[in-house]
Amino acid sequence: MATVPEFEFGRTLFRAGGMWRRNLLKLGACILAISVIGLIVQGLLLLAAGGGAIPTAEREPAIAAVAAAGIGMIILGLISASLLSAVNAYAAEAEVKGEKATFAGGWKASWGNLLPQLGIQALLWLMLLVIYLACALLGRIFGILLFLGAATVFAVFFGLAASIQLNERRGVFASIGESVKAGEGNRWALFGYYLLAYLIAVIALLVSYFLLIMLLAIAAGTSSLALPTGQAADGILPFLLLFIPIYLFFSAAAPLALGSIPASAYVSLRKNRNEQAVSRIFE
Repeated sequence: MATVPEFEFGRTLFRAGGMWRRNLLKLGACILAISVIGLIVQGLLLLAAGGGAIPTAEREPAIAAVAAAGIGMIILGLISASLLSAVNAYAAEAEVKGEKATFAGGWKASWGNLLPQLGIQALLWLMLLVIYLACALLGRIFGILLFLGAATVFAVFFGLAASIQLNERRGVFASIGESVKAGEGNRWALFGYYLLAYLIAVIALLVSYFLLIMLLAIAAGTSSLALPTGQAADGILPFLLLFIPIYLFFSAAAPLALGSIPASAYVSLRKNRNEQAVSRIFE
């Protein structure tokens, strides 16, 4: 009978924080580069939709342009999520091997695994959408609470799929299936880990965000910003000079922080099996 790999709750939680800290600059730069490309494409889509909506006599083409832009935004979101999940899966691979992650490695891993990661993200997004719609039928407050619990359970079963695909070269359906199997014997430990880790990450990101925004408002000079438009220039420049670094920091920090949570769970299961592939744990 196969031995269930022990999941170390505390060590995994600290490992997630360590992975975020070690990879913030190198892989954060990779995530920023991906985000910039996404912003450019997003801007082009919005320009295309806005340009088509101007002529009043051509309302139908305008609606078509907006609909096409909306579909394009969804596809762009899926592609971005796929690239970012691959970057975090690459971080897990480097952690297992005891190597240092690099910008070049993250960039190569993200684009080299785009199609299978895209397949995984599309299926997971679809399942999450069905869960969300089902929870929404039960009321606003209760539905939100139920969805948060369901999303945590969802992470327990499917959170390892991206790392299994990239690190163990499995297909889309095999990666999702092996993610479900890999949590056997550790469901409650994984549930508690995901719930606590995501809660800590979200609170930390929100607190740091609001603190930085407060410092930004103070530095920019709230009084000058409240003056008539012609006299507000003194506050705008420092506002922009501080807002841009803050925006760039959170564009890199948030995906890396949230992505390191399932990635570190994968690393823990691998290391507790002497780095044996998670997809072979129960063979």
